[in-house]
Amino acid sequence: MATMFLNKKDTRWSLALLCCLLLLTVTTCKKGGPQSVVPYVDVYFNFYPQGMDNTLAPVGGSKNFDNYGYNGVVVIHTGVDEYTAFDRACPNDYLSGCQVQYVGGYLQDKKCCNSMFDEQAGYPINSLYPNVLRQYKVYQIDERTFAVSN
Repeated sequence: MATMFLNKKDTRWSLALLCCLLLLTVTTCKKGGPQSVVPYVDVYFNFYPQGMDNTLAPVGGSKNFDNYGYNGVVVIHTGVDEYTAFDRACPNDYLSGCQVQYVGGYLQDKKCCNSMFDEQAGYPINSLYPNVLRQYKVYQIDERTFAVSN
């Protein structure tokens, strides 16, 4: 019966190779899927669907909040007490000030970046570019108040 023994030199090389592979795996993994190329900007604001932001009351409603995010934020009412929020900056040409609009169930910009994105996660639809919209968190504070933040 053959027994395989590793000498100290082989053990060091094997350990070094294992450490390199582990480091490579850890550094190349991304959390949460694709990341947006739109620069990070601190975002926090409240909205009131049953009050002054009543365009958000019906499912399918949306409202632009131009003073937040990199190039404004759009909030979309996607279901009962469910909202999504995205930066309006088109990730394919954000430096030129392109802004997406919520139209017909999609976020789109046909003027300068000619792109369309889904309303759930901001993924591109029919686009030559793989860039996703920057998405913000939306959570309920109380019965009438919701918040948007990073």
